[in-house]
Amino acid sequence: MKTLLKLLYIILVLVILVLLAGLFLPKNAYIESSIKIGSFSEIVFGQVNDFKNWEYWSPWLQADSTMVFHYGDQTAGIGAYCSWTSENSGSGNQTIKESIPNKLILTYIDFGDQGDANSLWKFEEAEQNISVTWRFESLGMGYMERYFMFLFKNSIKKDINKGLKNLKKRCEELRLSRVSDVEILTLEVQPVMVIIDSSNREDMGEKMGEIFDRLTSYLERRELSPAGAAFTIYYIRDPDGQTKFACGFPIEKRTWGWKQYSCLELPGGKVAMITHWGWYGSKKPWIVLDQYLKDHNLQISGEPWEVYLSDPEIEPDTSKWKLQVYYPIQ
Repeated sequence: MKTLLKLLYIILVLVILVLLAGLFLPKNAYIESSIKIGSFSEIVFGQVNDFKNWEYWSPWLQADSTMVFHYGDQTAGIGAYCSWTSENSGSGNQTIKESIPNKLILTYIDFGDQGDANSLWKFEEAEQNISVTWRFESLGMGYMERYFMFLFKNSIKKDINKGLKNLKKRCEELRLSRVSDVEILTLEVQPVMVIIDSSNREDMGEKMGEIFDRLTSYLERRELSPAGAAFTIYYIRDPDGQTKFACGFPIEKRTWGWKQYSCLELPGGKVAMITHWGWYGSKKPWIVLDQYLKDHNLQISGEPWEVYLSDPEIEPDTSKWKLQVYYPIQ
C-alpha cells in the first residue's frame, strides 16, 4: 500500500511539474530558415504571392493526400485568401496581409482551435541568386499552444526546410524555358486597339493586367471582337527604369478611338519571330532574337512586340505559357 501511495505521489508531483513548466514556456515562437534559389526574382516571388502556385511546392500538401485547397475570388497579392481541409491535419485558412513585389510577403494563418500565426517571406538578390527567408511567427500563445509549439517546433522547422527545397526546385525548373528557332515572316498590316502607358519594371505586370481588363470592357461596349491574342508593343525597353509600352488587341478593321483608347496598326512587312514556352517575364526570347539579328547582320526597323498565346488565368502552370516575340526588320 505504501509503495502504491508513493507511486501516486511521484506521478502527482510529475504532473504538477509538467503543468507548472507550461507557465514558463515562451509565449512567442519564431521559426526561420533560408535558401538560395537560382532563378529570377519575379518567378520566385510569384510562386509565393499566388496561393494557386503553392500546390506545386507546399510541403504539407505533398505530405497529406487528404488535404484539399479552396480559393477565394482573389488568389494573389494583398487580400488573397485560401483555406484547406484535411482528414489528418484539420482545417484552416491563410490571407496575404502585405505584399511588396520581389521584396516581402506577410500572411496571417488561422489554424482554428489550434491558434494562429504569421508567415513572413523575404526575398533578396544575392550573387545571381535569390535569397529566400521563410519565417514562422506565433505570438502571444496561450497555455496549451505553448505546449503544442514545444512539442512540434522541430517538425515545423523540417516542413519549412522541405518547402524551401521544393520551391527552389520549382523555380529553377521554371527558369529553364524553351524557345523555337527564329523564323523570318512577312506580315500584313493589322489594325489594333491599344492603351499606351509607362511603368517601372516591378509594377509593369500589374499595370498590364489592369489595361487588358479595361480594353476588354471597352471592346465589349463597342461590340468589337478581338481578332487575335493580346499583345504588348515596347516603345522603350528599359529594364532599369521607366518603360513606355502599349497593350492591345487586334481588331478586324480600323475604327475610331476615344480618349485613352487608340486605334493603331501593327506594321506589315518582314519580321523576325521567335516562339517561347515558359514564364512571360523571361528575357530568353529577346536575348536569342538580339543575337540572331547580330549574327545575320539584320537591323530592327521598328518597335518590337510580344503576343500572349496562353491565358495565365486559365493555365496556372507558367512552364506551359506560350508567347511569340516579333522584331520588324529591314
